[in-house]
Amino acid sequence: DFIGIGMAANANYSYDWIGLPEGYDNHISNHLISLQNTTSDTLQFEFVLSADTAGFCNTIDSLTITVLPFEPLSIATELIVCPYDSTEIILPGEYEQVLWSDGNSSSTRFLIPGEYQVVVSKNSCDDQADIIVSVPPDPQLSLGNDILGCSNQPPLLQTDFVGIWSDGSVADYLQVFESGQYSFSTNINSCEYADTINILCSFAKFIMDTKNMETQFLEICAI
Repeated sequence: DFIGIGMAANANYSYDWIGLPEGYDNHISNHLISLQNTTSDTLQFEFVLSADTAGFCNTIDSLTITVLPFEPLSIATELIVCPYDSTEIILPGEYEQVLWSDGNSSSTRFLIPGEYQVVVSKNSCDDQADIIVSVPPDPQLSLGNDILGCSNQPPLLQTDFVGIWSDGSVADYLQVFESGQYSFSTNINSCEYADTINILCSFAKFIMDTKNMETQFLEICAI
């Protein structure tokens, strides 16, 4: 908080302060200053102001301000978590009262994506912070719809991401020769994304056409 110190201004006086924080003008009568106490002890600040009229009249006075210990909130206010995940928040200070916008009163908690406000109090001083928890953009990972039936060629699954298929391969495609469930997973910005696809077909074996030196693929649909 800010506090005003000084005396009624008089153009005929010259002023001299002792004890002002760095950056303040020692030769004007009034100041609005900010005093903080982030220690665990009570602190006292003493300010001395003298005023005179070119030696004809001189006056001096002092002011002592007691500042109770209070640690302002210092936490990250914009957080990103993976989809369906949460992040742990630990308030750094020891406060007498903590109140979140959703009614929670804990100094340690897990937050899911959303917007929050927290107000902390101690020694009749308070501070607040607005926190936004968001998820990264959806990469739109999709292997397509399930395949129920067959075509003239075995299904070819493809992806634009770097990752791993359910059979352990890491290419950007997977040729399917058997019915079953197939999946692909990838890691983007420390978040795991995955998709699965079901393929239902009855495949015949490969037959080598020795005359044309070509491999023919024969299949019989399951439906």
